[in-house]
Amino acid sequence: MQKLFQRYREQQQSLESHASTRIKDVLKEIQKEEEFGDEEEEDVLEAILLDHVAFRTFKGLHHDGDEKHHQFVNVKQMLMEKLRYRESGETLVFPKKKLKATWLKPPTPLMPRVFLSEIDIEAFEDERMSAIVRKAISSREGGKGKGAVLEDDFWEQKRDRFSLCENVSKDEYEYIAEKSEYAAWLLINGPEFVNHFALAMHRCRSEAFRVSSGEEMSRKIVERIAKIAKLNGEEENRVMNVSEDRKLWQFSTVSDELIAVNGTGEKLKGCGAYIEFAYREYISTGEGIEIESRKNLEEDESKRRDGFEVANADAIFESTKV
Repeated sequence: MQKLFQRYREQQQSLESHASTRIKDVLKEIQKEEEFGDEEEEDVLEAILLDHVAFRTFKGLHHDGDEKHHQFVNVKQMLMEKLRYRESGETLVFPKKKLKATWLKPPTPLMPRVFLSEIDIEAFEDERMSAIVRKAISSREGGKGKGAVLEDDFWEQKRDRFSLCENVSKDEYEYIAEKSEYAAWLLINGPEFVNHFALAMHRCRSEAFRVSSGEEMSRKIVERIAKIAKLNGEEENRVMNVSEDRKLWQFSTVSDELIAVNGTGEKLKGCGAYIEFAYREYISTGEGIEIESRKNLEEDESKRRDGFEVANADAIFESTKV
């Protein structure tokens, strides 16, 4: 996962800074402040602070029975086979957005969880929408577009290789964006591109970012990040998202803005990745331990709230509004 995050961060650094986003500045600020004992020489963001990584896809795209499935990287299957990720067995449902999600458990406590969501285009019961998406997916077919995406392409995170808007007109793209920002994001970025990484703020050790509760994160970290980047929910005054059990606290930036170009040269206004911040409270009170090494940190993580929350995730999805 470290290579994936490196490429993700390089993608942010290669984009022009927008006053509303500046995700690369957020990453630089946290990396500058965070050090961790004997791992000072290691990239702390990659080794310590990743809570989870998220991907999006279309329902049915990776089914063996679909003749086009081999044109796409099955992220879930690959991570389970190559990195020993495990099924969590949990399903999250988002009826209004026509989405379902699940997540994978990491092989070691400090590796990021993987959040995998999919959109059911047929559930919109909109034939034009379905036809546009089918056409977009067909752009991976040999001779029509850029061809199949391979696993090596996935680890390099080259957005241009993943995009599905090659044969989608500007009018068609805007129609999709009006119906579903989630689907519009997929056309621009493709199902292999990282939707977002989330940072585990309960693992931070610097004076600048160390917090001991979700409530403290909602004050200290939100205020600091808001000076660097625009936050999701800021305009509606609903930046912080808290699970029903009050054990999982999450907020996010808005996604970076970008312009994609289709096969006829039309410019499509869209958005890319963003950063999320998560704080996981202890499952039981009084379970905290003194953190002196990575081993202690792994033990500490095992005592904290795991998994995801539908209401929180539903709000975080809004980070990619076009």
